Amino acid sequence: NGETVSQIDQLMLEASEVADSGDLEIALKLYDEIVRMSPGNAKALVGKGDCYMKLQLPDNAETCFDQACLIEPDFSKSWLGLGLLALHKTDNKKADICFNKCLENDSDNDRAYCGLGMVRINRNDLDGAVDYFCKSLDLNPENLSACKLLLELSYKLEQFGEIDIYLNKFIELHPANLNMRFGLAGIQYKRGKLEDSLNNLEYILALDPEHDSAREMLDSVRSDVVLSK
Repeated sequence: NGETVSQIDQLMLEASEVADSGDLEIALKLYDEIVRMSPGNAKALVGKGDCYMKLQLPDNAETCFDQACLIEPDFSKSWLGLGLLALHKTDNKKADICFNKCLENDSDNDRAYCGLGMVRINRNDLDGAVDYFCKSLDLNPENLSACKLLLELSYKLEQFGEIDIYLNKFIELHPANLNMRFGLAGIQYKRGKLEDSLNNLEYILALDPEHDSAREMLDSVRSDVVLSK
């Protein structure tokens, strides 16, 4: 039996690597093989569900996550998957329950907090959404979805303090992400941090001289710098 277990572990590793590289059909075959050898394998079912979501087959994905939840009710990734599917169907109530279930079993799950933020946006509770995106980014400063959504909300709510901090953290980790650096330059411009904004815009244009939006913003910032002197 130990032999089977190590064989399953090996297949799991292979399946997740294949899925990450984008060969989803092959990954599904590997997960099927694992489920055949070990019918109650919740991890393999969740792996299958994730592949189906990437293939945009939500009904197949839901079947897999549902089965996984029945087999192993405390497995946070099944609840996360069901929450994301519920969001996809704009079933806010179900999404809310599933993300909270995920957090009961994995209290540091940044994706579940990001999901709860999206539910709050759907319910038009924008301040509540901001709180959840901040929680998500406190746990994982690289959560790009939470970062982008918080950036959008900052403009809607005209509140730029939080996003300034999180975008700076993100850029420290990913200095070459020009979209997010442009987002940061815009926030700095809004907050009157003209020198910081200039530095970021010049950095973007050094790497991508064709970045028209950055060039336009640079002209605005420069004329404001002149006025402020």
